[in-house]
Amino acid sequence: MESWPSEFPAYEDQIPASVAAKSWRFMVEIGPGGRVVHQQPLDRADDEATTTAIQGLSRWIGRVKFGSSAKPGWIGVELVFTRGH
Repeated sequence: MESWPSEFPAYEDQIPASVAAKSWRFMVEIGPGGRVVHQQPLDRADDEATTTAIQGLSRWIGRVKFGSSAKPGWIGVELVFTRGH
């Protein structure tokens, strides 16, 4: 558990309902110290709004910091949206 992020950065962009209704997969390369050094979406967008949303999600993933015990290398990440109360 020490290698997982302890908190997540705020997400400022709007997510279209069509994007929030699906899960989105990314490959993420973790570098030294738990920093994300590269992220690549695995799913393709069907329209411009979805393309923009995926780009925003990719930027957000780039700001996530994993724990210092995270081993450098690639991992798969799936983003799933839920409604908070």
